Amino acid sequence: MNSLSFFSGCLGLDLGLKKAGIKPLLFCENDRFCKETIKKNEPSIPLIDDILSYTPKEIKKIAGLKNKEKIDLIVGGPPCQAFSTAGKRESFKDPRGNVFLYFVKVITDLMPNYFVIENVRGLMSASLKHRPHNQRGKGFPPLSPDEAPGGALKYVLTELKKSGYEISFNLYNSANYGVPQKRERIIIIGSIENKVQHLKPTHHENGEYGLKEWVDIKEAFKGLGRKKMHHTNFSEKRLKYYKLLKSGQNWRNLPIELQKEAMGKSYHSGGGKTGFYRRLAWDKPSPA
Repeated sequence: MNSLSFFSGCLGLDLGLKKAGIKPLLFCENDRFCKETIKKNEPSIPLIDDILSYTPKEIKKIAGLKNKEKIDLIVGGPPCQAFSTAGKRESFKDPRGNVFLYFVKVITDLMPNYFVIENVRGLMSASLKHRPHNQRGKGFPPLSPDEAPGGALKYVLTELKKSGYEISFNLYNSANYGVPQKRERIIIIGSIENKVQHLKPTHHENGEYGLKEWVDIKEAFKGLGRKKMHHTNFSEKRLKYYKLLKSGQNWRNLPIELQKEAMGKSYHSGGGKTGFYRRLAWDKPSPA
């Protein structure tokens, strides 16, 4: 099988595909440092940058495929900031959201046998047209169908289904597949030929249902101390607080006077802030 890869990053997904016997024909990436990584590791495979600068026909030609040659697989994780709950959630009004729509157009124009799209869980609740929260509720008209939660995902799925794809989509946690990290992502899989099944988990938090237990940090880090690694040292200022914390703790476990000292102005801001001065728990997967 062959594949075209978009938003390729540093080839994490593509390395997995390559190990599964799928041959990459083209990479697409806009980030300067990621491009350097790709060129160093895969110098013989064509690399393009901004997807918006190329027509689907040009992409196919650069990949070395003739007009009637079939593409087996197209993969990509379009920029997620437009849908992330950590951002403004402007969906397709955000230029990064429009890149998502163009990626869908590339898929529906080139019609590969399969495609895989990855994105943040916020896509499930993102609207097609975002209305600011201060313009909702009492005194404002009800949300239109385009402004309702889930509208962005519904639009994407509709466009792909109109082209004849059978689609499976679900929210998956990487820890359920043996990765020592709890990372939730939507995976959309499409096939032009067959009905697509949901991915079956191999692990469970406590090993229920006959599955293996989640892989924890202790298991993942085993042997790292014996290898020469590149790393960044924490400053003495930060180490002062870390030395007072145990596995799995964060700034909230410091004495109250040290919480204010460590956090500074952030102490009075909103949000959970659980990532500040957090030490990973040895007996759990890492948070994302």
